[in-house]
Amino acid sequence: MDELLNQVYHEIIYNLLIHPPNQALNVLKTHAQVVDDDFLQVLRQTVTTLAERNCQEDADFLNKVVLKIEESGGFSTLLAEVAPPQATETPAKKVASPEEKPETPAIPSPEKESAAEQLYNQGTQQFQANQYTAAFQSWQQALQLYRELKNRRGEVNCLGKLGNVYQSLGQYQQAITCHQQALGVARKIKYRQAEANALSSLGHVCYSIGQYEQAIEGYQQALSISKTIKYRVGEANTLGNLGNVYYVLGQLEDAVKNYQQALTIAQDLNYRFGAVNFLNNLGNVYASLEQYEQAIAYVDQALTLARTLNYRFGEAYFLSNIGKIYLAKGEPDQAIVYFEQYLELIRSIDSQQMEANALHHLANTYKIMGDSKSAIANYQDSLELHRQTQNPQGEAMTLSCLGQIHQELQQTDTAIQALLDCLKIATPKALPTECLTAGNHLGDLGLSTYNWQLSYQGYEQAIQAIEHICSGISPLEVRSQITKESEIIYPKLIQTCLNLQETEKAFNWVERWRCQQRLELTDSSLFPLGEVQPHLKKYERLQQQIYALHLRRQSDEMKQLTTAGVRLNSSATFKTESEILETLETEKQKVWEDIHRLDPVIAEQLQINSLSVAEIQALLPDTKTAILSFYSTEENTYIFVVFKNQIVLHTCEGESREKLHHWIEESWIKNQQNNLREWRNEMIELLSNLSHRLQLNQLISDHLLDCHQLIIIPHLQLHHIPFAALPIQLEDQTIYLCDRFNIRTISSCQMLNYNQQENQAISSNSMAILEDTTGDFVLTRYEGQKLAELYQVSEEFYLVGETAMVSQFESFIKQVQLLYVASPLSCTSEPKVDAQLQFAEGKISMAQMLAGRLPDLLELCIPYVKMESKTLTFSELNLRIFNRFLERGIQRVVYPLWSLEDIATSLLIWFYYQNLQEKNCSEALRQAQIQLRSLTGQELDQKYKPEIQAYLKQQKESKNQQKINDQRTLLAWKCQQDYPFESPYYWANFIVYGG
Repeated sequence: MDELLNQVYHEIIYNLLIHPPNQALNVLKTHAQVVDDDFLQVLRQTVTTLAERNCQEDADFLNKVVLKIEESGGFSTLLAEVAPPQATETPAKKVASPEEKPETPAIPSPEKESAAEQLYNQGTQQFQANQYTAAFQSWQQALQLYRELKNRRGEVNCLGKLGNVYQSLGQYQQAITCHQQALGVARKIKYRQAEANALSSLGHVCYSIGQYEQAIEGYQQALSISKTIKYRVGEANTLGNLGNVYYVLGQLEDAVKNYQQALTIAQDLNYRFGAVNFLNNLGNVYASLEQYEQAIAYVDQALTLARTLNYRFGEAYFLSNIGKIYLAKGEPDQAIVYFEQYLELIRSIDSQQMEANALHHLANTYKIMGDSKSAIANYQDSLELHRQTQNPQGEAMTLSCLGQIHQELQQTDTAIQALLDCLKIATPKALPTECLTAGNHLGDLGLSTYNWQLSYQGYEQAIQAIEHICSGISPLEVRSQITKESEIIYPKLIQTCLNLQETEKAFNWVERWRCQQRLELTDSSLFPLGEVQPHLKKYERLQQQIYALHLRRQSDEMKQLTTAGVRLNSSATFKTESEILETLETEKQKVWEDIHRLDPVIAEQLQINSLSVAEIQALLPDTKTAILSFYSTEENTYIFVVFKNQIVLHTCEGESREKLHHWIEESWIKNQQNNLREWRNEMIELLSNLSHRLQLNQLISDHLLDCHQLIIIPHLQLHHIPFAALPIQLEDQTIYLCDRFNIRTISSCQMLNYNQQENQAISSNSMAILEDTTGDFVLTRYEGQKLAELYQVSEEFYLVGETAMVSQFESFIKQVQLLYVASPLSCTSEPKVDAQLQFAEGKISMAQMLAGRLPDLLELCIPYVKMESKTLTFSELNLRIFNRFLERGIQRVVYPLWSLEDIATSLLIWFYYQNLQEKNCSEALRQAQIQLRSLTGQELDQKYKPEIQAYLKQQKESKNQQKINDQRTLLAWKCQQDYPFESPYYWANFIVYGG
């Protein structure tokens, strides 16, 4: 039953009691649109409640009304006594065909009917007392009796109630099943009002689990039926529900529109309990729009109406809401006035939990006003009430606030104790949001007092909460918020580990942070179809249930009132929900393990599963290879050097996150974007500066003398840096890092686990080429033809220009080992980060490219990456795009950090693929870079100029004639220089990302 409709029923009962007995039928007639079987159930229940409270006179009167209705044969007959007779038409009797079996008429059984009603009412009372299991059993027994009696309306009502129990327990799939059954029965018996209610209930479930589009669809269907049957109250409530969805989605104009329509209908019907809520909802929307005067005006109307209705819980809530709006408006003095009225009213109602909430609001306001003494006093009073009423969540929240205010007052010991007490209740799984806040503050206290163990304890719990809240299928708004939190807390925990001289533990947390980053950026729409899909859907469903239960725990007083009658969070509710959460977590973990067995790559995008140090070391091919994992904190930049048998730490003193990465942002990235010539001319100086900041000479002499290969894991802006071109000193001679080491790049050690085929042999006829589908390049055909000859590429695997078809590309990408894409990969950041290739017939997106696993594809080489947005970073590019390629089975991606002229690109690519026939990828690229920068103008003139000129001469009818002429001029100029490509600008832009 709709909770607002439930309030209407109680308003009708209130009117029955305040009017003379002889006006009872007129009261019912006034509300004829809503008095139905559900109302009769509520009326019977009220009789029982009044009798239990010794209100015998009122109970007897209402019982007479119940008996009168039953004796008359129902509402329609009874109301006919006070309504003018209507013309009736006797319908012709339908004769059943021989094939039809008429439904067996139900045998009346007053005892069964009475027992069913008693069980139904009993279930309602048990549900309101949070006795979910008992309520479920009562309604299930009532359902059985109604089915035996063939009372289909009773069956529909019970199914709806059972669905509500399932929803309350977070068992959303079962709730949906019950409401769908209720919908089916309602449609079969043409019980349109119940049909609308069932559709609304389905909408409620979808809303609870964040399936907002489905919720809107359910509500709109319910709205259509309500309009058709002129079920105006249902129409108003459904419009209100639609407003709620649009409000959550941030579509505030649509929310206002629906709330206004709902309010208009409620006012037309004198449906005051509906109106009071719609007014308040409008106030909430305008508060979100920061139109505070209008917000206050609406909530004030709700407050006035609540007082008229003697709706004291609503009155209390609206006083609180106005106080919150004044607080948001920056007027704490006014907020205090309303919070004090709220507190006074709640004390007269004698609701200790709401009193505790009122005290909490007052404390928050005093804290903002700088009155710490009053804030602490109110927090302490609130805490005492939460403990008396056994409200663990309220206790945890208040302890956290006390800890924070004592922290601000530098009352360290008191603050620490409050936060420790909070974290005993607010565990990462039970109350992750509260755990995150309290853990972070406890960690900060540890840092400020140099108590590294305490700091570690706090930050560890905060991060466990982060990792619990955020999975690869969490709502985007949740992941966005968690990203902000994790960017703050992970560095502090890692710094704490280093303060404790726990290098290995610090490195472990760095890797967990990288895995967390990967989760935050996961796009589940790119997950491949197949055997794993049913498990993914089950995992998502369980995650939604867990998320919805946590959201309900965070709901304010009014949300709790409207979802469960007059009910606030209690120890019983908390215990029940905690047990449900534990069960759901256990089941979710089992499903995750099933997914991991089928597809580890997908599983590790759903929840963190970082490798241990031993597992990471086992991935290193030999003792001559080292991982350099960079990480910057607020104090220093650290380089974790991971060998086959040990981890050592290199510290770049004073190169804090702010200092180092801000310098890279300003000097390298922005300069490259805005002053390309200046950036190119200053490149060697900038790279020398960076090498000095990272103390590379010291790093090499201390730790890397016996190494020949480096696996670089950059941090933040270091993803933009060509490590191969960093200058170092070797025996009083300046060389580049690539002169000393093979280099490849990766985003985390976890990704190494997917790239273990570095030295796999390349078979003949193993390459496919996609060449210049946009017609924007001059020399791509030159390099393409040379590669096709070198690797014996057959015609079917060589797609050129406008003749290239998407279907051909999708086919050969699954058949070859090497894929050379000499066409620009456009990378966008709006509406989300994506990559696309342009064909004459249209674009192919990253999702299409990665429709299935590509285990045979060793390498994807993309010499032209087009960044469509200046805000898109290579850190995002690696995590959001190139990681996706590695996850689908591609061993490595070779791509440039910046674009070059055609001649340099063509030569570097040619050298690389020549070397790749005999060397591994990182060595092949290293040798190609050395070859290009060592190439003399004379060699260029004698060896490559003739064939390049011959190729350009063939392009007579090209639309790129100006570009061709420019290339001829450039080629002639390059041939006159001693070493035309010696600058890192020409040879250092390509990197090997992956294996």
